Amino acid sequence: MNKNMMLILLAFFALGVAVLAGVLLYLQSNDSENESSQENNSEEQMEGDKQENDDAMMENDKMMDDKESDDSMMDDQENNSKYVDYSEQSFERAEGDKKVLFFHADWCPSCREQDEILMDSESDIPAGVTIFKVDYDSESDLKQKYDVNLQHTFVQVDDQGNEINQWNEYFGDYSLENILENI
Repeated sequence: MNKNMMLILLAFFALGVAVLAGVLLYLQSNDSENESSQENNSEEQMEGDKQENDDAMMENDKMMDDKESDDSMMDDQENNSKYVDYSEQSFERAEGDKKVLFFHADWCPSCREQDEILMDSESDIPAGVTIFKVDYDSESDLKQKYDVNLQHTFVQVDDQGNEINQWNEYFGDYSLENILENI
């Protein structure tokens, strides 16, 4: 479960506790005859709410620990992988490797085909080479930086992000074999 979802669930839980406390306070103020019994019930309810809140917080902490553990495992997988999703962090972790950015769009048939080839051929990617899957639709800054106007474009860059070479269906052979031979 991602962090935003957990925060939303926690907010709804807190809102529910606040509403419940407000209802109890309202009932308490309107019924002066049963004031002492309502105070006891209110205190018991608030104590129960506090316990529920504490339990929810502990569950939230456990979920965050699990997420951090999952993130750590994903980082380990990315460190061993030669075809990874692009992020600034994954790019930095590949320092010293030859880097190729693959501008991919989920809606693009050629991109999906290339993605399958890359996943199936990951063992053919030599050591010291990392290919990054860049989201064509959301990475506008990278598209502009490398003058990418066509999805399924490959751009070789150095550690500083300077373009070295570019391939797509209009500018050279963009097969995996050709790219790997020319980097």
